Amino acid sequence: MSRPFDPTEIPETVHAKLENILRQAMDVRESDPLLYETLLEKYFILGRAESLRQANQYPDDPPNFSLNHAILKGVLVSNESGFKTHDFTPLFELPHEAVSIWTHTQNNYSCLVSRVSDDVHNEPIWQNAGTLMYLAMGLISFFEHFQDVDYHWVYKFDPNLPVSECKFLDIDSYDRFSGSIKKVRELADLAPLMELLLRDDQFFVATQNLFASFDNHWFCVICALSPTTHRTHPNDEQPIWQFANSIPKMEAAIVQATRSVEAILGKPGRNRDRVLDRWIAAIPLDPKDDFNLKSMSLVDYYYELFGVRGDAAHSLGKLSFGMSRQLTIEAQCFACKIHRSYCDKNSLSTDDALNVLKFNRPLVEAEPDDWSTDATADDE
Repeated sequence: MSRPFDPTEIPETVHAKLENILRQAMDVRESDPLLYETLLEKYFILGRAESLRQANQYPDDPPNFSLNHAILKGVLVSNESGFKTHDFTPLFELPHEAVSIWTHTQNNYSCLVSRVSDDVHNEPIWQNAGTLMYLAMGLISFFEHFQDVDYHWVYKFDPNLPVSECKFLDIDSYDRFSGSIKKVRELADLAPLMELLLRDDQFFVATQNLFASFDNHWFCVICALSPTTHRTHPNDEQPIWQFANSIPKMEAAIVQATRSVEAILGKPGRNRDRVLDRWIAAIPLDPKDDFNLKSMSLVDYYYELFGVRGDAAHSLGKLSFGMSRQLTIEAQCFACKIHRSYCDKNSLSTDDALNVLKFNRPLVEAEPDDWSTDATADDE
């Protein structure tokens, strides 16, 4: 991503020269065409020089020497911990990032800012704070809440500058300070999931595929896995005019849910004893337990799931919508159970995860837990 040419960045002296040349050119446009062309060429040369100057002053391809801080758009932080305007409070650290809370404006919710090392250019895949928070927030809410977290890069970031004086890579964005409002304690609650996602590539891949599945086909997991008498709404509620467009999304959702299971358990093989041994070694969930959405054990459905995946791209369009959605929900619920069991086995306690991610423990522990505010402490 490159910073576009910004007319407001043209120095006053250069702007005056450009205006003067253009005025002269307009005056002789009819009377002296040759001079007109000469003046226009001079105008364009001066403009190209200014464009090159801006490109040198505002390099692209972050992070780099002048572009190594980014606002994490999508998450706001409430101010009851006593933040004052221009406070820059450390929150947690990752291998290539240090995330802090920036109280940028009086009586406005604070935001998160990440200082990023240019070492990320050497990584094949950068598992950044924004991605980890997005996945962790979705998981902790049982897929009820998805919040994209994007990076809005700031040149030579200075927390003491007002927002109006900050120079951004993306100069046309007007919603940098938008998103879900979180307390510091809520962000700390994400630590076990973020730490496991960062540490365990197997879990990271399984999670990404599960999210892709729910992105294509969403439903209430809590209701689907609850007894019918405890459900607040049926899972098959969807208007008939959405049916046709839903079929290919459900096919993709089944494939992605199966890939999530495969990342943790692998593919089922012909040797059932080996499959059971691999299952028991991977997760604490008993493979012989009932799968409450089907009249069969979990391991039996595990075998069936891979057959459903094979048929998904060819047969769902031939089935009734209700049957297609039932197959999709079953596949996704099974993937959720496998994923949750793996997470329960391998995640650290909140206390240990906070230590690994170097969370600001005094800040977390001192935050009031019974109220929230956008007011800053310097408001008289």
